[in-house]
Amino acid sequence: MEDRNPFEWEGDQWLLERDPVTGAFTARALEAQTTRMRRLIDNRSPRDSLGPKDFPAKRRRPPRYNYGFPFKVKDAIAYARRHALRIEFEEDEKERFWGKDFIDFSEVPDDWCDEDSENYMFVQGTTLDLMLEHLKEKSGMHLVLTAPFSLDYDAVLTLWSNYDADFSLRQRAKNVKGIQTLKEAMNEVEGRPECKAQWWFCITNGVSMLSAIE
Repeated sequence: MEDRNPFEWEGDQWLLERDPVTGAFTARALEAQTTRMRRLIDNRSPRDSLGPKDFPAKRRRPPRYNYGFPFKVKDAIAYARRHALRIEFEEDEKERFWGKDFIDFSEVPDDWCDEDSENYMFVQGTTLDLMLEHLKEKSGMHLVLTAPFSLDYDAVLTLWSNYDADFSLRQRAKNVKGIQTLKEAMNEVEGRPECKAQWWFCITNGVSMLSAIE
């Protein structure tokens, strides 16, 4: 019997099993894929702090962790609408956007924000950029968006990574007010679970469903 690749199996279920008619993954395979990914993610859950070995040294290259606030795309859309953020168009862009000089997201129709809408990709990409720039201006901090190793969040509003140790210490000391501004901005909707800054395992570390088991 040919040895099977352990990375392609979750227990007795082949992760790559497909329906012979449709070519899509079977329900069993999809369930097993989710089980695998959940375990990989749970074993790399966000952390409040990192240890000395989590920071790079001359002969040590640990996985990248990004420190920041997690959120979903829908949160960025809601933020842009709540703060009436707007995108302005150059003359040569106006024809593609109904001749408008700008779009104010507080006035965007609700159906534009549905994932099935033909305008959703525009709304998604634009509101992510607008929220990032708005929070940079409010906090006075250098911020970037990074991708977390997560099934629950789409992005992390990142202040720094474990590869920016010296930079992060200076930023933390210099920008106490800016960090508090970000905390308030990411928690301005009452009644929702607290959104707090943590160290998030980065999706670019190369851990995937077919490259790791635990």
